[in-house]
Amino acid sequence: MSVIDIRPDVPLTEHDHIVDDERIYPDLHGYYLPWDLSVSLHLRATTPIVVRVHADEHRAVVRFGANSAQTDLFVKADQLDRLIAVLTAARTRLGKHP
Repeated sequence: MSVIDIRPDVPLTEHDHIVDDERIYPDLHGYYLPWDLSVSLHLRATTPIVVRVHADEHRAVVRFGANSAQTDLFVKADQLDRLIAVLTAARTRLGKHP
């Protein structure tokens, strides 16, 4: 892993990681992040949607977007059913498309 000190007066901490172009990432699994993150997505007719099904694990990954701008939704089967029900209810309330 390469570290470049652009500002030597601001040292990196044990929680800071700079990775090189070989895309070697530190092992951060199980690390609790003490903040919340919000992502907004405006779904358009041209937005790619890809669903990867992991049948053996009873889950799916729903990817909105591609490459430089994407959001992944990791969903277990029961929560996928829940999402379908909620979206179906919302669609019903919207009525017919104008």
